[in-house]
Amino acid sequence: MTTPIVHLVSGILGSGKTTFCRHLLDVPQPEGQLGIVVGEYADEGYDDKPLRSTGAVVRQISSMQQKSQAPEYMREMHNLINMGCARIILETSGITSVGEVGKALKAEQEKGTLVLGRTAVVVDAGAFKTHESAFSEQLWATLDVADVIVINKTDKVADDEVYSVRNACLERNPEAKPVFAYMGQVQRSLVFGPPEDEDWTPRIMRIEDSDAPPPREFDAFVFRSNLICIDRVRFGHLLLNLPGRVARFKGVMKCWDKPYGVNGMPGQLDYDTAPVTGTTRMAFIGIGLDELEDEIKGLLKGELERQLADDDR
Repeated sequence: MTTPIVHLVSGILGSGKTTFCRHLLDVPQPEGQLGIVVGEYADEGYDDKPLRSTGAVVRQISSMQQKSQAPEYMREMHNLINMGCARIILETSGITSVGEVGKALKAEQEKGTLVLGRTAVVVDAGAFKTHESAFSEQLWATLDVADVIVINKTDKVADDEVYSVRNACLERNPEAKPVFAYMGQVQRSLVFGPPEDEDWTPRIMRIEDSDAPPPREFDAFVFRSNLICIDRVRFGHLLLNLPGRVARFKGVMKCWDKPYGVNGMPGQLDYDTAPVTGTTRMAFIGIGLDELEDEIKGLLKGELERQLADDDR
């Protein structure tokens, strides 16, 4: 059996990692079956369906209430290897897990279990300034391990700002190959192609272990409700003005006409076009949310209750 090639894909929340992975996977590969392990913060995931549509073998893990994801990634990765996957992507949801998973992969490569390919880190050009300001340590922790930096969502900013993002990334990690992307689309050979130098090794394998503590990991919780949203505009305004450092929210919002897929971050709220079903269930991810979970859930529930009360008048 051919030794599988494994790639890490990481990046700050909402940068477009899943869309990028879907682009990589959505094409037949001559070497054989593709597989992906997706890390989710919520107990129920929201990203597996679009990935399964590519024909890849998808495995999903949840990081909620877990101190380390590395064992889960390794377990599912070995399952994919045993299934005969020739190339595997590990899409990490957390920040500290990047280093932990990298160490585990290094050990597996030394045993001959796999060949570690390029690590791709996806950056949101439109939200880069916000991420640099609010989640600086988490942003740079991912960029430090990148072999390829995918500067995504370039349509959201002017050209000069796109190049400013590239320069800031290269100042932090001058070894990485920067590439501009729209909707996660890049030349696949930049990630999957063979190295130009036969002596090349992934950057994550060459970074020395540091005694400094890793950046704080993101907290997460899920808001669930059987209440129906009457006014998406009012509820969306609340989502964009919640207390604390909310980095991402995504899930399903049950409205009076139908359920909507919701995907948002500071200053941005999108309704996905893919059909969804069920009641409201939304994952909220950010820094320090453990202390704010009850308050945020109360605000969301209160808004839905007020909408229903107003509709009954």
